[in-house]
Amino acid sequence: ALRYEENWGGEGEVDELNSRCPSWAGDGGRVIVDLKGMKEEVNWLNTNMPRFMGTQLERRYERLKGLNYWRKRWYWLLYLPMVVGGVYKISKNEEWFRGVMGRVFAKVGKLWVEHVVEPGVYIYNEFFTSKIRDKITDRAALLETRSALTRMLKGWFKDQFPEMSTQKINKMAENMDVGLIEKEFEKGVTTNTMRNVLTGDIVRMCLIEMQFLKKELLTAMDAMDDLMEANEFNLRVSSMVPAFIGMYSLSWFFKKVYYSVGPGGRQSREVVYESFRNIVLDIERLLVMRDDPPPTPASLQVGKKWKERVRSGSIEKEPMVGLSFDDDGENMKKTEDGKVVSNERMITLNENDWGMVILLLHEARTILETNKRRFMRSELPSLREDLAEIAGERGPVSIKQQLQIVKRMSRTYVFLGEWRGDELSFFS
Repeated sequence: ALRYEENWGGEGEVDELNSRCPSWAGDGGRVIVDLKGMKEEVNWLNTNMPRFMGTQLERRYERLKGLNYWRKRWYWLLYLPMVVGGVYKISKNEEWFRGVMGRVFAKVGKLWVEHVVEPGVYIYNEFFTSKIRDKITDRAALLETRSALTRMLKGWFKDQFPEMSTQKINKMAENMDVGLIEKEFEKGVTTNTMRNVLTGDIVRMCLIEMQFLKKELLTAMDAMDDLMEANEFNLRVSSMVPAFIGMYSLSWFFKKVYYSVGPGGRQSREVVYESFRNIVLDIERLLVMRDDPPPTPASLQVGKKWKERVRSGSIEKEPMVGLSFDDDGENMKKTEDGKVVSNERMITLNENDWGMVILLLHEARTILETNKRRFMRSELPSLREDLAEIAGERGPVSIKQQLQIVKRMSRTYVFLGEWRGDELSFFS
């Protein structure tokens, strides 16, 4: 009361203060005249203050809230004319729509069977069953044709060239050499044609030639079977490539649409990784800039009057000391030659930088906890521990230790490594 009396002016000022004081206070707020009334007011304040503070917090939080669900997706209105036009077109031309959809489904079904089902069945049979593919050529028919041609050649050689040795006849028949038949056929056609036709020599040679052509045709078809069997697996797999490209493209498109307009604010794996990587980059950038920086240089701006005083010699010209990170100059000193140097190395972050690091770590932890399914189960405990070490929750850490932790994280986790665009998201 004495202190108040010394500071206050007179009775007029006391009366003014009395008009502003609560009912239980008197004499300018220096005396309690109603203890019960003060107790009731204090109890009322204790009871209602949390509600008042909650109301104030809600008012402030309301200003920090983002846009609502529909305002974020205002671009949906661009699709409205297309949807309305499509519905109107379908309602007016129902048969045309059914025909178009029928053709589309028929084409898609055909592509699905040719490029997915049939190659898949073949690959399954190739690896897991003993079923053999159906051949074009009958191997037994080919062997029988060769045997018949060999017997026909032996009989013809014996009849036409009786003086030829049996060994030579067998060799030419086994090799299916029709050179002599070609020569004799040419002679029979050019000379004594009618006699050769009547005697049956030309007919016999024609039959042998037809048997030879049949053998050659069956041999070529058998070679085609072998070639198809050797390359069918590659052909089947190659036929599945367009289907996989189409399915991957559709998956990519629907994923983009889902994460763009889907509810719940869901994010794709690529977006989550990019957000987490940017936060770690911000932390590393801050730590690098605070890792034992040089002292702040002297200011280059000096007043006009100060320059005039230096020129006149009224003050001694000396270097100006810059401000430190603490803005008090305690960690700066001058050497004998007048240079300004740091008094001690900056080992840990100051309060402002620590606050920024804590905010970034909180954002990283929020991403980590809200998108757990985007990370491997074995990575989650390790990531939590690394973030806790950077925050100093496992003990005091210096700036260099924090930088080492960030570098270790970049080496350990694939999604924090060198960014390779879609390649990382596709093969991760």
